[in-house]
Amino acid sequence: MPDLFNGDPVPESVLTDGFKDFDLMAWVGKHGPDVTDPIVDSVLQEMRGKLGCKTIAGTGYCFGG
Repeated sequence: MPDLFNGDPVPESVLTDGFKDFDLMAWVGKHGPDVTDPIVDSVLQEMRGKLGCKTIAGTGYCFGG
């Protein structure tokens, strides 16, 4: 499982405390498609190349759906 957020996930406290102490828009600004797409592309390249995967399945992620 690739780390799409480079060790910077939304904190768990958001689940209990909401977004009162967390700036979601600042966080999203650091983790847009320009940052995450290259991570996904490199993982797929590694899986298809070095690992020889013929079939790859995954879940999606959304940027503003």
